[in-house]
Parts: sequence; C-alpha cells; structure tokens
Amino acid sequence: MKKIILSLLLVAALPFCANAQKITYFGKAKIMACQEASYYMQGAVKEVDGKVVFTETIELPGKSKDEIYNHLLQWVSLRFMPNSENGVWYERSYYKNRDYASIVSNDKNAGKMTIKADEEWVFSNKTLAKDFTRAFYNLDFSVSDGKVEMNMYNIFFDYEASNNERMIAEEWITDAEAITKDGAGLHRRFGKFRVKTIDVKDELIAEIKAAVNDKQ
Repeated sequence: MKKIILSLLLVAALPFCANAQKITYFGKAKIMACQEASYYMQGAVKEVDGKVVFTETIELPGKSKDEIYNHLLQWVSLRFMPNSENGVWYERSYYKNRDYASIVSNDKNAGKMTIKADEEWVFSNKTLAKDFTRAFYNLDFSVSDGKVEMNMYNIFFDYEASNNERMIAEEWITDAEAITKDGAGLHRRFGKFRVKTIDVKDELIAEIKAAVNDKQ
C-alpha cells in the first residue's frame, strides 16, 4: 500500500517537474533538472523600489584594491569595446558589442567605475533565422580590498521581432511578468529574456573573477 501511495505521489509531481523544465534557453527548450530550472524562477530577478537591479558582491580574497581595480579596468576596456565580439563566451556568436558600449566614468582613487553596455544577445542562430535582441544595461562597480560590488540596472531590450519596441526589464523579466500564474514555468514570450539576462549577469561575475585572478 505504501509503495502504491509513493508511486501516486511521484506521478502527481511529474507535471510540475516537467513544466519547470520548459525553460527557454537561447531560444531552445533546454532539458534541465528541476533544481537547475528553478534557478531562473521565483526570486531570481531582484527589484529595488520597483526597478530591476542585480546587486552582487564578488569576493576576491588576497587581492588589494589597486590590484583589483587595475585588472577590472583592463577587462572592462576589452569587454565593452564597441563592435567587438567577446572571445571568453562559450558561444562566440551569441554576443557582440554595439556602438554605444562605453566606460562612462572611472575613478581609481575612489574605486568607482560606471559602464554603459550595448550588446547583441542571440537566442538562436540558424540558417536564415537568427533570433536576437539588442540589449542595454548599466553597470556600477565599487572596488575595495578583497572584493568588488557590482550593480546591474537600467536594463532594456530592443527586439527586432517586436518592431524594435523598447521593452524595459520591469515590464518583461520580473517574477510578476515572466513567471506563469501557477508558478510552474516561464511565459514563452518572456522566458528567453529572463534566462538570458540572468546568464549574462552570471557570466560577467565569472569573467571578473577570471580577469582579477589572471585566469583568462
């Protein structure tokens, strides 16, 4: 009897699990374990005063403020160079800088830096069928001994498939907009933008760690 009840419970759990696996990833339905899929779900996109803001503390133990800043500035100068592709990305064709990418300000003494990103994010790239968006966001860095504070904000998209309508993150990738009402998955229309944004944020952190630790 216990085995029958357990089997019924497992079967009952399958729809939620299967639904959670339907995460749009670079325009494809990627098969994920439920735990992996949940990474993109409730709470993955943070809001501060109604605005989408990713705030991250990147720990870099043993590194001085000046050492971190010098490496960070070198990385930023290459990473956000207009009209350049990022060779660090796993999929080189999935990312390219656009004209307005720039270092807005940098102050080594204060350990502060502000970046304006203008990028092409490709969701899928098939013959005669490239699905991509132009993505814009700001980055603020605050450097001190052993760490970098990073804020990613003012995120919006210019999506060709939507007649180049400007789509702001607050109306596109938040929990309220992107997650289905039953909480089991992501809306097909919004999901790839939410997943891509989270992936880019994670990739930025990984690249900064690699740059400061000379592992590029």
